[in-house]
Amino acid sequence: MASGFQSEGQFFEDVVAWRSVWFKGRLGGGKTLAAVGVAKWLIDAKLADGVWTNFPCRLPASSSLFRTVFIVDEAWQFLDSRTWAQNAQNLYGAWARHMGSFWLFPSIFPPDNRVRLVTVERTLSLIVSPWPLWWYEYETLSGDSGGFRLRPDKVWPYYMSGIPTDDGGVKVAVEKFIASRGIGLVHNKGGAE
Repeated sequence: MASGFQSEGQFFEDVVAWRSVWFKGRLGGGKTLAAVGVAKWLIDAKLADGVWTNFPCRLPASSSLFRTVFIVDEAWQFLDSRTWAQNAQNLYGAWARHMGSFWLFPSIFPPDNRVRLVTVERTLSLIVSPWPLWWYEYETLSGDSGGFRLRPDKVWPYYMSGIPTDDGGVKVAVEKFIASRGIGLVHNKGGAE
């Protein structure tokens, strides 16, 4: 429980399988905090090396597109289905498995449905003396569902609130990478980046 999660086994299996998660809910509803908790779990499990965020965060930062947890807070601003094709937004999460990366999208409004492969929402808040305990429910694109508990006090030390004004440079970095390598060379073979 060092990560703050309880009853989360199947949830993390689904996160690893789908690699793209939308955290939905009300303002101040624990969306970004849960995303930071998931990122910490993925780093602790050695499934990722660091995070790339568009807000301040106290987890190890990554400047690589590989083995990274991308957290795009208020993703609806950057992943709009009305402008998906013309703005190259389809680069977000497109090669998540091939790049060994994970994409987490905390957002009050839904981002494009192509990145909502797993949907998570906080549905209950409890105080189990002396700690708060939040219950989240999730559903995958294929209809699998479940729930897990999170002790937010275990994640608060890693989360710093901020107002995202851009995507943290993710789209530009992906576009540069593709331009430098060509679309056929996106895979990270031989450990080279």
